[in-house]
Amino acid sequence: MQIPLCSRADSERLLCNSIAESPGAPWRSVVRAIVVDDAVAGLCGLAIVRGAEEGELWYLVAPEQWGRGVATAAARQMLDFAFGELALHRVWATCLPENPGSARVLEKAGMRQEGFLVRNVKIQGEWRDSFLYAILVDEACAGN
Repeated sequence: MQIPLCSRADSERLLCNSIAESPGAPWRSVVRAIVVDDAVAGLCGLAIVRGAEEGELWYLVAPEQWGRGVATAAARQMLDFAFGELALHRVWATCLPENPGSARVLEKAGMRQEGFLVRNVKIQGEWRDSFLYAILVDEACAGN
């Protein structure tokens, strides 16, 4: 199954909501553009519940950039930011079992598979399973 790319309007709404986030919101979002050859090739971010010391890593990369290490580099930079400036204790991410490329990105970024989540995410009206990956601050620092 291929998940369609979101529309320009959906993309703009995501970015506007991330930028306009208020300090009183129940969660915090950090979003960064992934730039390749002076063009935006995707987005990478963290979602953090306010007061929590962990966050969810996510990334979206244009299909023409897949397999080039772009997502791995972005994930590593976001993990550095998470454990450095944000002082998080744990970062986690999920990926669909039928997306081995995304699993490789998470593993290359230093994350380990922690589990298998059954029907935890709804995509286009269908509940889907996912793999759970995570990394702790001391694991990330040991890898440097």
